[in-house]
Amino acid sequence: MHLYAVNKVLNEWDFFPLAELHDLMVVLKIARDFKGYFRLTTLGKTFVGRPGRMFGLVAPFYLFRVDHARHSRLKEERLFGNWDIFLNVINVEAEGGISAEGLHEVLYGLPEPGPPYDPIAGELYVEILRPLCWLGLLQVVGEERMASRDNDYAKTPLWHAALRLDTDASLQPIVQR
Repeated sequence: MHLYAVNKVLNEWDFFPLAELHDLMVVLKIARDFKGYFRLTTLGKTFVGRPGRMFGLVAPFYLFRVDHARHSRLKEERLFGNWDIFLNVINVEAEGGISAEGLHEVLYGLPEPGPPYDPIAGELYVEILRPLCWLGLLQVVGEERMASRDNDYAKTPLWHAALRLDTDASLQPIVQR
């Protein structure tokens, strides 16, 4: 990613995950803005050197309490389902990698014939896949493409360490030759 291609000076909003992290740390009272600086609070200092503890606070809040649809282009349409469904489906389907369009097909069936852009796949990326990637639970497999819906996503080792899901028992190990 070439962040300096457009501007010589970068602000927090030029790198979207950083802006999300800033807001998250303020809401959770881990850090605050003070005289032009972003400083850890007393609570935030307790997490220094304890990334697992920090992840245990930030990840559930970010996944389950933050409205990821606020970044959506289709504000009037909400995805049908909840995090329990999405995480369990991804747990099974992303074992070998899944795209946003593949996830659309698994969750809701084949998309209606029409324009080449699948708005539901775009929503699945914005509201489900991107937050999971930013938390380090999913990663892009292979070369990352500009159209996020064309990328394949696979679970990271953190997925299995951080999540206990109903579908864990039904997973079959993948044998690679």
